[in-house]
Amino acid sequence: MHADLRRLLARLGEPPADTDDDTHDDTDSACGDGAGTSDADALVQAWRALAQPQALQPGDLVRWKRSATGLCLANRTCPTADELAVVVEVLPQPVLLQGAGVDAGTPNWLEPLDLRLGVIDEDGDFLIYHYHSARFAKVPLRQARSQVAQQLQSLQATLSTTHHFEPGMTVRWKPRMRNRLCPGQGQLAVVLEVLDPPVHDPSANAGTPTFREPLDLVLGVMVKGQLMRMHADSHRFEPVPTTDPADPRQDAA
Repeated sequence: MHADLRRLLARLGEPPADTDDDTHDDTDSACGDGAGTSDADALVQAWRALAQPQALQPGDLVRWKRSATGLCLANRTCPTADELAVVVEVLPQPVLLQGAGVDAGTPNWLEPLDLRLGVIDEDGDFLIYHYHSARFAKVPLRQARSQVAQQLQSLQATLSTTHHFEPGMTVRWKPRMRNRLCPGQGQLAVVLEVLDPPVHDPSANAGTPTFREPLDLVLGVMVKGQLMRMHADSHRFEPVPTTDPADPRQDAA
């Protein structure tokens, strides 16, 4: 809960409610308090910032909005207040959070998540999260020329590049596209099935990078000498060239 809202509730005689929802993190230390303004002014300016959404499209670089009083509109810790993200997709129909772990007492209940953003994690991999687009603004052109900005746009382009897959093909992660432990980095997998339409993992939490991930591949992976089955997003994989010495099909030839 933001410090301005805590102070306002204290004045009204209500203790600020804490939440255990892991999709909402305290962002006071990351974003600042909009110091020097009244609670009422800070709230009104925050509302005005939210009420003025920007038209966004894939490839745009964005960061959390700030209101006229300097209040950061972040409601999660990733990305941080000043960290860049890249638009991967603008959803025509927002995803509304409801169900297990998210109820009317949590800040994210029925939040319209209409934006898929890509960020770079500490391992350098490209992860995607869902957000409400009204909380984000495009970055100025001069900041879009930074090295991080160029990396984000390059990774977004890599993700957007699609390949034709069919059962029996050997595949591997695209560079910096790994978002799961299995298969491991550099480990090969074989396509068992191509799903159309994709499926989604209903157990994935909205604060995780696998939330609403379009799983359109069923892969076979060797784990401790056994062929294990797993689902994946085809945008994160590439075929292993038939001339690649790492492709086991070369041995059969």
